[in-house]
Amino acid sequence: MKHKFAIIGLGIMGRRMLENVMRHPKFEVSGLWDPSPDAIAKTRLMTTIAANAPNMPNMPIAQSAQEAMQEADVVYLACPPAPRKTYALEAAAKGQGVFMEKPLGTDNAQSRDLLLQLEKARLPSVVNFTQAASRGFEELSRSIQAGETGELLGIDIVVNYPAWPRAWQKEADWLRFRDEGG
Repeated sequence: MKHKFAIIGLGIMGRRMLENVMRHPKFEVSGLWDPSPDAIAKTRLMTTIAANAPNMPNMPIAQSAQEAMQEADVVYLACPPAPRKTYALEAAAKGQGVFMEKPLGTDNAQSRDLLLQLEKARLPSVVNFTQAASRGFEELSRSIQAGETGELLGIDIVVNYPAWPRAWQKEADWLRFRDEGG
């Protein structure tokens, strides 16, 4: 059985996920959407190059996020934070799993409410945090399990970059503005 996968947001993160989903035999891309004609054009070019992808016989570009999500089992949200909560709750209301980029939102209360509502839906929901697979996190996990850290009351993650957005993120212009990414 293949899992139908929709992607909302076809910037760099959406296209990276699409590339991985196209390679995975247990997933089938059922819908794609982005409001940017440029992002759609880049996605079309990418998938034309990868035309041999067995999990994507055609380019399922939808006219709206809702149309893209219609047939999905899982919805990946690679859109800016502002619409993320709305799309996540729409997916959950339809019984779809939700896979989101970070941050969940730009307002702590709204982000907590999103988590609470997704928890009540009792559906798979996850936030993409690729640094969790890094060597640093592996070492942290090892030291916690070995009892080397003592009792932990919490962990704060502070990440500093020499430039923001990073070079590979510059296409996502919204990242440079304080209200959603800066």
